Amino acid sequence: MATVVPDSALDGLPGRLRSADSVLLALAGGLGTGVFIVFAPAARAAGSWLLLALALAGLASLCSAVSAAELNRRLPAPRRGEALVPSAGRLGDVAFLTGRTAAAAAAGGVFATHVLPSDLLCASIPMIVIGGALTVAGVTVTARGARVLVVAVLSVLAVVVAVGLTGHAEAAEIPMEPPSGMPAPGAGQLGILTAAGLLFFAFAGFPRLDALTERPRHRGGRTLVVAFLVLVLLYLAVGGALLHSLGPARLADTLAPLAVASSTDTAPALGALVRIAAAAATVAAMLTVLASVGGAASAMAGRGDLPAWLVRTNRRARPWRIDVLATLGAVLIAVLAGPVGAVGLAACCLLVHSAEVNRAALRSCVPDRNSPMWTALLGLPLCLVLAVLLPLTQVLVSASLLVLGVLLAYRVSRRAPG
Repeated sequence: MATVVPDSALDGLPGRLRSADSVLLALAGGLGTGVFIVFAPAARAAGSWLLLALALAGLASLCSAVSAAELNRRLPAPRRGEALVPSAGRLGDVAFLTGRTAAAAAAGGVFATHVLPSDLLCASIPMIVIGGALTVAGVTVTARGARVLVVAVLSVLAVVVAVGLTGHAEAAEIPMEPPSGMPAPGAGQLGILTAAGLLFFAFAGFPRLDALTERPRHRGGRTLVVAFLVLVLLYLAVGGALLHSLGPARLADTLAPLAVASSTDTAPALGALVRIAAAAATVAAMLTVLASVGGAASAMAGRGDLPAWLVRTNRRARPWRIDVLATLGAVLIAVLAGPVGAVGLAACCLLVHSAEVNRAALRSCVPDRNSPMWTALLGLPLCLVLAVLLPLTQVLVSASLLVLGVLLAYRVSRRAPG
C-alpha cells in the first residue's frame, strides 16, 4: 500500500510548488509497503512474465489517476461523490472503505514479515492496534515527513536494484504458503492478469493523487505523468533485479523478497537496511490508510449512507468510532487472511473502486475535458478484469463484503430523514 499524503498535509503547502517537490509528493502516493511484499505472490502467478504484469498494473493505475484528476477538476471535494449515481456511488465508497481496511491489515503483515517473521500475528496485530490508537489521537503524516520517507524508500530501492542486478541470492527465506486459488508460477496468460491485479496494490495510492491536481496554479497533469513514469521505471527495475537475483520460483517463495535479494555475504547489513525501511514505510502507511477510512466514512455519512453518530468526532477532530471499527476490521483480516490474503482482498476492492472512478469520468463527459477519453474507456474494463481474475477466495470474500456493505448503506439511506 502506498504512503499517501493526506489532504490535511497538503493544506499547509504553498499554492505553487517547485516541480521537484510536486513529483516527490506524487511519488509518496505510489511508494509504500506494497513494493516490499507484492512481488512474491505476483511471481507465483506470472512466473517469468512478471514485468509484463507490472506494466498492466501501472496502466490500470494511470487510467484511474487521470480519471480522478478529471473529476476533481470539475467538482469541488465536498461534491466529488455526486459524479456517481447513488447505487454505484455506494459501491465505490464501500469498496474504498473495505480496500483501505484490508490494506491496513496488509501493512501490518509487511511489518511482521520484516521484523518478526517467525510469528507474524504477534507482530502484525500490535502494529495495527498501535496504528489505530495513533489515528484516533489525530497523529498524521506531514508533507515534509512524506518527502523524507519517499527519499529514503527510493534510496533503499536503488540499493536493491544495484545488488540484485549484480548478484544472486543464495536462498530465499520466510516461505510463503500460497493463498487459496493462487495459481502456480508461470500459470499462463490468466496468471499474468492475476499478477497484474496483485501488483495494482503497489500502485494503489497513485489514483488518489488527484488531490494534488486541485492546487492553485499547479500543473497536476505534468506531475502525474512524470511521477508515473518514474514509478513504473523504478518498479520495473526492482522487478527485474528480483527476477535476476532470485529467479521466478525462489521469488515466489518469500514474503520479504527485497530484503532477501539485497542480503549478501559481503554486505549482510543491506538486508537489515531494507527491513528497517519497510518497517518505517509501514508505520506511515498505516496512519494514512486508517485516516483515509475515517474521511471516506464521514463523506458517506454526509450523503446519508452512514448514520451520523458513527462519524462524530473527538477532541482531535477524528471520527473515533470509525477509526476503532477499521482497526478491528484490519485485525480480523490479518488473523483470517494473512499478509498475502490481505493484499489480494485490498487489491480486489481498490480495483472495484478505481473502476467506479473511471465509470464516473465517462458519465461526466463534457466538451472541455483536459484528459483523453481513452483513459476512462480503457481503465474501466481493465480494472474490472484484473479484479475478477484475482485469486478466487479473495474475489468471493470481496464480493460478499461489497454486497453486504452496499445493502447496509442503502438501508441506512432509506431510513434517513428527508
